[in-house]
Amino acid sequence: MKDTRSPIERLIDKATGYVPGTPPSWPHVTLRCPKCDKHRFVPRDDSDPNGTFRVDANCPGCAGDYQEIRYFDSQGKEIIPQ
Repeated sequence: MKDTRSPIERLIDKATGYVPGTPPSWPHVTLRCPKCDKHRFVPRDDSDPNGTFRVDANCPGCAGDYQEIRYFDSQGKEIIPQ
């Protein structure tokens, strides 16, 4: 695939460590309710495992007695907290 970035974009990507084709590292994650599919961007929490891109947790309207929190990377693969 041909690299269509400008020289300055390639320079910035190299300096920041960004790899084209991967999502940028943001200080936010997507919080999603797996029951009603509501989602929002929230600040990353210190307890989130490295590489967390999305967190699935029931919203207050869907929460029951048991709350399961699941973490996913940018490729949709589940991250098991250590």
